[in-house]
Amino acid sequence: SIDNQRYTAVTSIFCAGPTIRINGIPYGSPFTIRAVGPTAELVQALNRDPDISGWSQLVLLHYHAAKHVAIPAYALPLRFSIAKPANIGTSRL
Repeated sequence: SIDNQRYTAVTSIFCAGPTIRINGIPYGSPFTIRAVGPTAELVQALNRDPDISGWSQLVLLHYHAAKHVAIPAYALPLRFSIAKPANIGTSRL
């Protein structure tokens, strides 16, 4: 999540100076990003990412591991223009 907005395949993020707009809602810095996954692998991915290393020259980045992370549910309706939901439990062989 970014500032308690759940990040999904349909999340829109726009940057305008020191603010970002997530799903149409504006947020100012600092930004809080929460992720779920194996800590070592997430930290390694951040350290290897060239965009993260570039941004770390301009802004302060810090992260820490937490045993419990709460990420809110996605609050907006999911609208796919091309993809369609899978029919779980049905087989068409």
